[in-house]
Amino acid sequence: IKQKNLIKTQFEIGKIDPRLQLAACTTPLKIELFNPPTPLSGRVTLQINCTTPSPWKIYVKANVHAFKSVVVAARPLARGLVITQEDVRIQEKPLETLKQNYFEQPSVVIGKSLKYAVASDSVLNATALNNPKLVSKNQQVTITSGASSTIQVKTTGIALRDGSAGERIPVRNRTSNKMIEATVLAPGLVGVNP
Repeated sequence: IKQKNLIKTQFEIGKIDPRLQLAACTTPLKIELFNPPTPLSGRVTLQINCTTPSPWKIYVKANVHAFKSVVVAARPLARGLVITQEDVRIQEKPLETLKQNYFEQPSVVIGKSLKYAVASDSVLNATALNNPKLVSKNQQVTITSGASSTIQVKTTGIALRDGSAGERIPVRNRTSNKMIEATVLAPGLVGVNP
């Protein structure tokens, strides 16, 4: 049974009542999940069918263990560390132990810093990471404004606080001396909607 982004799924079949008197099958057994949960993990019921020579059907309980490849710390990582390729690796983890906001590709976490220390083999998730600071408080920035890539207006301003990609920060326009809200786009670059 395949699931998207899972490395493997293991079934642990429960005991079948030894008192059952089932005819031997001359064809391979047909095994199907009965009302499978989503995602496929935990306790499930399997429907096992024999079609010849004497048809029969039984239901068996099973435990499903699903594993997913996720980004983990390759060694103990200190708070404030900027993550490099050597700091992380991919490891299979049981699906039922994974919390939200985990990562499947190391490239997503490289260059970000840690908000707190992380133990070796711990799953890295979004709550542990700081986005890199692209704009610093009191830094001169370029303010861009425009409805399309063909028509843009640019001016300069001063960032009034630090900012990471996608964050809205206050910026003082150097030409008008007015304070505006702008979105951090890149190092030293912020944007405002027209």
